[in-house]
Amino acid sequence: MKVINPSEFQEFVSQTKAAVLAAIRDTLSPNLSHMIDDVVQETYIQAYQKLVKSHTINNSVNYLYTIAKNESMRLNKKEKRLSKLAAQYADYQAQIQADDFEDTPALFPALQTISPAYQQVIHLLIKGLSLKEISKTLNLKMGTVKSKIHRAKSQIKEVLKEEYHEFQRKY
Repeated sequence: MKVINPSEFQEFVSQTKAAVLAAIRDTLSPNLSHMIDDVVQETYIQAYQKLVKSHTINNSVNYLYTIAKNESMRLNKKEKRLSKLAAQYADYQAQIQADDFEDTPALFPALQTISPAYQQVIHLLIKGLSLKEISKTLNLKMGTVKSKIHRAKSQIKEVLKEEYHEFQRKY
């Protein structure tokens, strides 16, 4: 493994910085502008690793442009996936209303206190879906669904115990 001289690498960065920033500007989504430093850093980490292995980079400007472009596209895809999931979750949360739990009015306040991931599973369970159907609907493994139901029940029990003790103190 060759050790790269810091001043040599600094000069390498100076010579290629414009190309890296151009790739990022051309490719990275504007709403990810806060990630520019991360893309630059990842680009130069990969370049440094290549320099350590092979001691040289042919067409360094093109190489770094490609790395920066690919990293920007990776972040764009990730952001798009996360935005889609956030939108789906917001839609799901909007569907869950108090009237969905009309058969369980005593449980509704307790259900509102547990984490949203557990609310989702319990909501589907209350609607009558089987574990297999919940697993398919949420795209989760069966074990994960069972685990979430168990944890949700534990959280609900704790809330109901606290409410019961509070009720006893008042009356």
